[in-house]
Amino acid sequence: MRVRLEWDGKPTQVERLSLPFQTVETINESRATRQRDEGALDFGAPAGTSERNLLVWGDNQLVMGSLLKQYAGQIKLIYIDPPFDTGADFSVRVKVGDDAVIKLPSILEEHAYRDTWGSGQASYLSMLYERLVLMHELLSEDGSLYVHLAPNVSHAVKLLLDEIFGAQNFRSEIIWKRTTAHSDALQGGRLHGRVHDVLLFYSRGQEWTWNPLHSPYDEDYVAAKYSSIEPETGRRYHLDNLTGPGGAAKGNPSYEVMGVPGTGGTPESECKNSSLRAE
Repeated sequence: MRVRLEWDGKPTQVERLSLPFQTVETINESRATRQRDEGALDFGAPAGTSERNLLVWGDNQLVMGSLLKQYAGQIKLIYIDPPFDTGADFSVRVKVGDDAVIKLPSILEEHAYRDTWGSGQASYLSMLYERLVLMHELLSEDGSLYVHLAPNVSHAVKLLLDEIFGAQNFRSEIIWKRTTAHSDALQGGRLHGRVHDVLLFYSRGQEWTWNPLHSPYDEDYVAAKYSSIEPETGRRYHLDNLTGPGGAAKGNPSYEVMGVPGTGGTPESECKNSSLRAE
């Protein structure tokens, strides 16, 4: 069973319009940069040239439609930070003397700087739905998608992603706490401060790239927390107890650590020699 989110005006088909790219500026690469980026996407550059790491300016729906012919099913990672449906207007206002001048946005800037939608959330969801469909087509079978949203729309967009990518390909919801304080949590305020954004992580299929990051412990932390040293190997460790509340009556397992037997309810004094090692 698949769950669908329905609204007035939901697209029944997504247009895939392919337009040619026009070069505005080319930045020469050093040999070291070319070697570093060897194997990166090549957007059909003429023979003898190398156009990689393109920065494309334009409506992302048109851009993705133009990429489909050559790159459908080949993109490994997409991160998007779409509008948050706040109803705010971010047009540029410049103060000149005692007057304020508003720079009228171009057609493309209209989408970039105005987080307002003619039919409210229905038109916002339609806008995002069409783009998510194209992203699904661009991603490889082991590709990943991260969608950066605000809590006011993340629940609705998650249903769109469940429909397009399949709920089984939802991987995690990442809460990014942007700040510890916010101006909407004033003295006498009646709401919690809005201090976080949401990132929804989906994969195209059952495999995806994941590169865990590891960093070394701080030397002072290691010296303070792992003060004992194993003579044979030089590995550090610290002594702790394995006491479990409730003991055997609550089903805690029996164990033996470094020759000391016990159960989950063994007093701390009987477990003082058990250890946790720092690898």
